[in-house]
Amino acid sequence: MSKKFLKTFIIGIFIITGCGGNDDTPIPSDNNNTVTPLPELTFEINTITATMSGEIGSDVEEIITSLIDTVADLQWIVMQDVTGSTDDKATMNAGRIIRENGININIPADGIVDGGAVHFFIGGLKRTIAPGGQINVRSWNYNGSQGKDLPTSSLSHKPYKNYYDDMFIPQDFYWLQLETDHSDTHLVTEAEIDTFNLVTN
Repeated sequence: MSKKFLKTFIIGIFIITGCGGNDDTPIPSDNNNTVTPLPELTFEINTITATMSGEIGSDVEEIITSLIDTVADLQWIVMQDVTGSTDDKATMNAGRIIRENGININIPADGIVDGGAVHFFIGGLKRTIAPGGQINVRSWNYNGSQGKDLPTSSLSHKPYKNYYDDMFIPQDFYWLQLETDHSDTHLVTEAEIDTFNLVTN
C-alpha cells in the first residue's frame, strides 16, 4: 500500500527568493529574486522506494530527515519530476543527509531533474539514470547575480566546490553548470554523465 509524504509547504503559499546579502556572499540559490508560488514537494512511498516530485525548498533538510525516520526500510528515492531548488545550501545539506544514510537515487525513464535539484541527486550513495531520464543544468542565480558572472575566486563558489569534493564528483561538473545562463538549460549528455561520474557502477 502506498501513501503520500507531503511537504509542509502547499500550493498557494508564496515565498520570496534570492533576497539579502551581496553579489559575492557565499549563500547559494537557484532562483531569481522574484515572488513565485512554490510547487508542492511530494513523496509517494512504496515499501523501500520514495518517488519525489516538485520543487525543493528551504525546509528540505527537515523533510528528508522526517522521511528517513518515517520510512524505516527506505533504500531508494526516485526523482520523477524535480523542477529545481529555491535554496541550494539546504539542498546540498539534504544531499549530505541522503549520503550519510546510505540512500540511493534513481532518475526513471520519464524523469527530469532540473537546475539546483542536481545537487540533491549527486547525494545518492548509488545513482542510476534509466534511458530517457534527463538532467538539465544551468547557472545558479542569487540576488540578481549569476554564478557564471562571478570570478572563479569568488567565495560564492566555495560551498558548491566543497560539496562536490565531499560527494566525489569532479568540480568540473559544477563549472559546466555555470556555462549556461540561468534563463536557459543544458541537457547533460551521456558522455558528460560518464565523464563526471554522475552514475555509479
